[in-house]
Amino acid sequence: MSRDEVEHLETIHLRLARMGTDELAELIRDVLRAGEEEGVRVFHHTRIGTDLLVVVHPRAEASDFVAASELGLRLVSLLRDHGIVDHSVWRPVVGNGPDRGRR
Repeated sequence: MSRDEVEHLETIHLRLARMGTDELAELIRDVLRAGEEEGVRVFHHTRIGTDLLVVVHPRAEASDFVAASELGLRLVSLLRDHGIVDHSVWRPVVGNGPDRGRR
């Protein structure tokens, strides 16, 4: 599945209780490397120094039923001890972007 064909997107937004996003981002990268996970990116907020966003891109075998991935659930479990976590799964609006006219 190419990036133009993304059927859903999973996000994990973390607001840390204290500073330390660099160390936590490195911990997330270590977890991902250990599991050889692909399609995951970690972002720092441009203005809020205690915010991280983890974006999990879907795997090609994803079904029409969109639920949180096992990887997303594992990351939420790891991150919830470090601050407030918002875990969401998003699907594109029909007719929005490259999938316009499909469905």
